[in-house]
Amino acid sequence: MLSLLGEGFLIGLIICMPMGAVGMLCLRYILVQGKASGLAAGLGIAAADAVASFVAFLGIAILLNFIKAHETWIQTLGAIILIGFGAYLLLTKKNNGNKKIERGLTHIFFIMLTITITNPLTIFSFAGIFAALGLDSLEYDFLAAFVISAGVFLGSLAWWLILILSTMLFTINTKAVHLINELAGGLLILIGVLSLYFTWFPL
Repeated sequence: MLSLLGEGFLIGLIICMPMGAVGMLCLRYILVQGKASGLAAGLGIAAADAVASFVAFLGIAILLNFIKAHETWIQTLGAIILIGFGAYLLLTKKNNGNKKIERGLTHIFFIMLTITITNPLTIFSFAGIFAALGLDSLEYDFLAAFVISAGVFLGSLAWWLILILSTMLFTINTKAVHLINELAGGLLILIGVLSLYFTWFPL
């Protein structure tokens, strides 16, 4: 079981390293609102990764079939959330104040949890990794699923803690906060629009 925990840790760590929309949002929380907000965001992502890995590891056919059957609408929901959050960041005023926590840490946690879990690729990515590593032979083993998901959670969280510690050297002023909000908001809207387009008009 310790080997499964270690494998889960490495999977959680590695899968978070590519800085996509979710990673960029977490980085924005760290730089603009401080370590507590960044940690709340990281916890939300790590929790979503743990749930996704648990589902993927167990190979729950009914749930996976539901996701596949409604993949278009789930991706659409995720894209709309990204666009809405991007618009919110673009409309954030300069005088909001540096390090101000928006609507509390719990709100940040659930925002990041929702954005991560509404992406069907999250579950499918874990399913692909588990299959590649030969871990699918343990399908329906609830204890194994729990252990590896705990490892994924710890690995994912470890990456965000590393990111938080690495950004402690940066000093962010009000002007920089506004610039980060504009860049993050614009990129999120772009990613959301592209996601909507390719969801409804696949190549």
